[in-house]
Amino acid sequence: MPKNKSNPAFKHHTNYGVLDVFNVPTKDLPEEAVHILAEAYRCMPVPPTPVHDCNWCGETCMLSYGAESPPRMYRHGLIDAQVSGGYESTPGNGQGALDDCSSYKFSLCEFCLDHLFTQFKIPPTVSEYGSGGGEYPFTPAAERVAKDDWRRMKTEFFTEYSRRAEKRCFEAPPMKVVSIDDNGT
Repeated sequence: MPKNKSNPAFKHHTNYGVLDVFNVPTKDLPEEAVHILAEAYRCMPVPPTPVHDCNWCGETCMLSYGAESPPRMYRHGLIDAQVSGGYESTPGNGQGALDDCSSYKFSLCEFCLDHLFTQFKIPPTVSEYGSGGGEYPFTPAAERVAKDDWRRMKTEFFTEYSRRAEKRCFEAPPMKVVSIDDNGT
């Protein structure tokens, strides 16, 4: 594979660290074999860092914490959730909405999860696992932030909360209505 320095997906490596990037085991290999492997991997595209974007608002599910530079990023939300349809749920053949033998994978950021929870007819139960446990009713994040004096980043929260809420708003795609006559056709 030729070198492509203009493409940021390609990274020219000057030492054997390239093998670490690609998780190539070299522990028991002779030095000459390691050198040959390094040369082979040197011009390959660097594997991407996993990106977890929210399927609803399109923003990242990665959040930083602290004042480190560069900031350390952590995954938060419902990451890589997967749900599958079954034979009985096939639309038009059953009473569901997901197709048989189909799997749906998605991620939701914490802001969209909080919004989704507010839409539930039966709110989720919240269990605390940090200080003694216990269960209590769900309260939307905006209400918790507004009422709790100890929360120190209120302005930042409401700025991000509003920004993501705007991205969640979208026009529903037009639905094609199909009429069915008395014969079911």
